[in-house]
Amino acid sequence: MKTRSVTHNAIMNTLLTASNLIVALITIPYVSRMLSVERLGDVSFAQSVSTWASALCLLGVNAYGMRECARVRDDACELARVVKELLVIITATTSVVVIGFAVAIFAVPSFASVAPLMWMFLVGTLMLSYGVEWFYQGIEQCSYITVRSLAFKMLAFAATLLFVRRPGDYLVYGAILALVTCGNNLFNLIRLHKLLDFKSAGKLDVRRHVRPLMVFGAQPIVQSVYLSFNSTMLGVLSHGNYQVGLHQLAVKIEHVQCSVVGAVTGGS
Repeated sequence: MKTRSVTHNAIMNTLLTASNLIVALITIPYVSRMLSVERLGDVSFAQSVSTWASALCLLGVNAYGMRECARVRDDACELARVVKELLVIITATTSVVVIGFAVAIFAVPSFASVAPLMWMFLVGTLMLSYGVEWFYQGIEQCSYITVRSLAFKMLAFAATLLFVRRPGDYLVYGAILALVTCGNNLFNLIRLHKLLDFKSAGKLDVRRHVRPLMVFGAQPIVQSVYLSFNSTMLGVLSHGNYQVGLHQLAVKIEHVQCSVVGAVTGGS
């Protein structure tokens, strides 16, 4: 039975990875052709800043929360308690980061120049914080994760092809990336209340998670800084985001190539 479950999870993960690759192969050339380099750079810059913000909001909860939920998955009361405690921590960190993000949009000239995109990705950051994807991964609901992710991915893909037709549609493309793609997290949160009874959680002990989260949070924060540093610094230091657009296009093409090579060599 356990072997069957592992095989099923592997199939779901493979399906999700394959869909990501196929969508990227079609979307990247299309968006690059429809939007100008400058406008593509604007979207990429706002997205890179939100990547930093999301890492600070979650503070390692993705990895740590998945482990803790898996550990107590058979105890409904303790599971509800762990999830509620982690949501309290996320609320505290997200409040600080989102306020700082909002202030930066007004105070930093490079942020203010693309303010509409920044506000969109600020909302997207907020949605990601409360996505509780770690909970569903911890209780191994791979089928739900895959079906939901595929549905919203196809929705975002169709919206891109239908509504992104010229350089002026960069705001539409930003909204698709920031809001539609993250919309599946709202379903996670709504469904969470059907799976857990938070009234049975009992007394909370938030402090017991603080030290482990400091350890788990270091890696995703460093990783986000590493992956988004070039785009963010280019956007802050250069006049306009033309260079960001060129850089991000090269990075995306390289990522797709590596994914294709990895899929071929891994399956051979």
